[in-house]
Amino acid sequence: MRGIIVLLVCVLASGFSYIEEDMLQWCNDARAEVGLPPLQMDWELARVARHKVEDMRVQGYVGPGSPVFGSFSAMLRHFEVPFTTAGETLARGDAPPPVVLRSWLQSAPHRDKILHPAFSRAGVGFCEADGIQYWSIIFADGESRALVIPGMRP
Repeated sequence: MRGIIVLLVCVLASGFSYIEEDMLQWCNDARAEVGLPPLQMDWELARVARHKVEDMRVQGYVGPGSPVFGSFSAMLRHFEVPFTTAGETLARGDAPPPVVLRSWLQSAPHRDKILHPAFSRAGVGFCEADGIQYWSIIFADGESRALVIPGMRP
């Protein structure tokens, strides 16, 4: 248990993890296949997505409604993240990340969020505990208040 907490703290303190960046890149590859622009990694959305996966792990649920924060839009407001339109996709299991993305793309509601033309930025959250992986991607429109330079890990 202590190792999981240390891992999460390390990921939160060190910027985006490679696995989070890879997931966003694979989402962008899917968007490119249908002629959509790439999503920009947004550290504010990633911060909320990381809190979401940790909340799912601790509270023992998978779904849009958190017992602690309520809906994901309420969670965005709680963390003072600006948005007009937003979406969230979640997963829990032990599948490799490319399989998780493939399952999202085969599910109309998840695919519609990944390929939504109004979304311009996203944040990916990931944690693993006892062999179970928790994923959250939060999508939003508009400009980020945070500057993320492509190719540089914050």
